[in-house]
Amino acid sequence: GNARTVMNDNSSRYGKFLTLRYDKTARLQGASFSTFLLEQTRVVRVAPAERSFHVFYALLAGLSSTEAAELQLDCLAPNGYTYIATSDAVGGPA
Repeated sequence: GNARTVMNDNSSRYGKFLTLRYDKTARLQGASFSTFLLEQTRVVRVAPAERSFHVFYALLAGLSSTEAAELQLDCLAPNGYTYIATSDAVGGPA
């Protein structure tokens, strides 16, 4: 999930952590990779001029009226949903 922030139009909300394991002679023995969610508070609230996850805007923009009805969505406009209309940057992707 990416979102628009004041500093970055396509800011990732996920971090990645790489752990490398070495033996006593400094030879690489293995590695593990972890992904985690950053800044969980932005999932439910965004700052002014920032925007929530792009996927919601793309979903609404690509749905037909029939598909929206099947998903029980009453509105195809992003500002019709409190969850994604909490800032002044409700418009589509930049």
